[in-house]
This record gives sequence, C-alpha cells and structure tokens, in this order.
Amino acid sequence: MSVAEHDINGKGHVLEMYAAVSCWMACSISMMLANNAVVSFFPQACLLSALQLFFTVSVLGLFFPLTIYFGSTHDVLRWSRVIPFFSGMLVTSFLALQHASMTLIVIFRSLSPIFALILERFLPHPVQISPKLMGYMALMISGTVMYVKELEGHGSKGIMWVLINVTCAVIERTLQRSMLAKDQYPVDISKTGCIIISNLGSLPVLALAAYLTGEFSELPTTITKMQARDSAMLLISCALGCGISYTGTWAQSKISATTFLMLVVLSKFSIIFIEATALQLVELSPLQTAGAMLTIFASIGYSRERQLIEDAIERSGELQALKV
Repeated sequence: MSVAEHDINGKGHVLEMYAAVSCWMACSISMMLANNAVVSFFPQACLLSALQLFFTVSVLGLFFPLTIYFGSTHDVLRWSRVIPFFSGMLVTSFLALQHASMTLIVIFRSLSPIFALILERFLPHPVQISPKLMGYMALMISGTVMYVKELEGHGSKGIMWVLINVTCAVIERTLQRSMLAKDQYPVDISKTGCIIISNLGSLPVLALAAYLTGEFSELPTTITKMQARDSAMLLISCALGCGISYTGTWAQSKISATTFLMLVVLSKFSIIFIEATALQLVELSPLQTAGAMLTIFASIGYSRERQLIEDAIERSGELQALKV
C-alpha cells in the first residue's frame, strides 16, 4: 500500500470517528432531555429502560435483520460478559438518583475516566498517556469541584449506589472497548448483534428490579393517565434509545473507554447549560458556570490530545509497514 493510500485510509478513520462521536453526543443529549420529560408522566424508571431496550431490539430485528451477525458461540459468550455490568449500570443509575445527592453523582462520574485509564492499562494494547492528557484530566476534576461546591446535599447518603454505578460503567466501557477495537481482541459480531445481546440480556434484570420496586403495580395507573402527546414523547425517547445504542457501540469501537467516559461527562455538563440557558430549569452561580465551562473545555482538549496521540501511533505503524 502506498503512502497516499495510507493517508486516505487514515483520514477516513478520523472522519468516521468524528461522525460516530458527534452522532452519539447528539443522541445522548437529546435522550437525556427526552427522558426528563418522560419521567414526569412515566415515573417507572426500570420499566421505561426495559421498554426502550425492547424497542431497540424490535427495530433492529424487524428493519435491519441483514446487519445482525454472530460469528461464533464463543464470541457471543465473550460479549455476554458485558451484560451484568450494562444492566447493573442501568439499575444502579436509578438507585443513585433516588438515594444520593447530585454532588456525589457528579463528582464520581467525573472521576470515572481516571478509573477507566487505570483499567485500560491491562488491555492487550494499553492506551498511551501524556503530560497534557493528565493536565486536562486535572482541569476537568477542578471544574467539577468548582461546580459541586455550591450544590446542596454534601452528605454521603447513597454513596454505595454511586460507587457501584461508576464501577459498572467503567468495567462495561472497558470490556466493550476490548472487544470492539481492531487494535485489541475484537469479537466477530456485528454492531447490531452486540446491541441485541446486551439489550436482551439486560431485560430480565430490569424486570426483576421493576418487580422489587413495585413498578408493575403502578403501571396501570400511569398508562390510564397518559395522553396522546405523552405517548408521542415516549415513542421519541424509545427512538432516541435505539439511536444511542447504535451510536454508542459505534463510537466505542473508535475511541478508548477513557475518552468515551470523558464525553459522557461533557454531555452531562452540556445538559446543565441547556437547562440553565435555553430551558431555564436551573440557576447557576458564577462559580458553577465557570466550573462547568472549565470541565467542558478540558474534556474537549482531552479528546483532541487523545486523537493526536492515536494519529501519531498510527503514522508510526504505517511507516514501519512501508519499511518492511
């Protein structure tokens, strides 16, 4: 392969990475806004998540059957390791919101990229780090501390659920990265196949959580009170859930788990700005505004620096291949 062909392939990879990340960010932010509206008339969080997962599986099975591919039973079993952590992340996110202060949740979620960075050191091909990357992570943590400094509720209530949620999220993202990235140990399963395994495997866990929290007994009353516009919003949230499932898997195959979790933090703070400015649902103090902006810009800087490092590694590998 010539140098020109290598450059074309490299640019194509970068464009695909940016497309995947942009689509996931758009779906993620839209999904959070839609869910905020849905829970006002459909408060059964576990059943809502189960409905969104089932909707995604149904859409993929009915309209995109040719894209579903499972290479072998071994690969299916390998990917099934994601299920406990994916379902655990979904269930504990609701418990964390119910029992923990927003301060704790924001702080620990902002620390999740650091935990992921440590865990990724054990992958077959660990991610490379640099002083700039560590500096951007330090800035992000500083911004988070600035934001939560003036939040109410600094107690430790619910810290167990927050810790479990962050642990599940970090392990789930790292496992996905190890089985999706071409430079790791990928499974021979299509992206839609991976989504179906994760979603179907998580449905029993969500159903059990809904039963234990009494959501099934509350469901008839909720359905009776729903209006046409509520049903439309519920359908939109399910469609966005389908989109975020695919774009999340797509993005995870292109970026590290650490970078993905940095983007999660970025999306959370983007929602804070949208709620404070466009929707005017929350009020931010000058310190909180500065902290949120610092976190967002540090996340963007981290992602850019990570891409520069990966591009340098890729160019180095291409030069070695050309010499051979």
